[in-house]
Amino acid sequence: MPDPRELLALLATKSIDPATTFGGEPEITPADVAAMLAPLTQCQSRLLRVKYAGEAQDYHLLWSSWFIKLMDRGWSEGDGMVEKLATISLEEHISPNRCWACKGTKGAMIANKHVDCPICYGSGYKYVIHDMQDPWNGRLEWCRRELQKLEQAAVDGMR
Repeated sequence: MPDPRELLALLATKSIDPATTFGGEPEITPADVAAMLAPLTQCQSRLLRVKYAGEAQDYHLLWSSWFIKLMDRGWSEGDGMVEKLATISLEEHISPNRCWACKGTKGAMIANKHVDCPICYGSGYKYVIHDMQDPWNGRLEWCRRELQKLEQAAVDGMR
């Protein structure tokens, strides 16, 4: 059986035809992959679909559930730091080389003028290592470990 991460590339919400009942060996269809996702939790399924199938519409729901998990740990202090922590850790996990601020777009158009992203200096890629002050640095490390565990549990659940 192929790696579940490779199978997820077959899955896109638009590609599943509920009227189609065939599939399986030797041809694995999007419906087969969707069935493999069924036993996963919503958070696990969303993480895999966003990371490997590019399901952008699930990103906000994934971010919201991740943010709530961080808030449930009592990390509510700081000027928007929990939101930044949720965004940075999730973006790092989903797109390890892409800038978390501009999402790889290299900047923004403001008044018909391109302005470079101040985080990656217009490269679209990570440039600066996130140097958060304690206790946030330790929390970022915790987030990285938890997201790895979440993804591994999801992949194991698909097998």
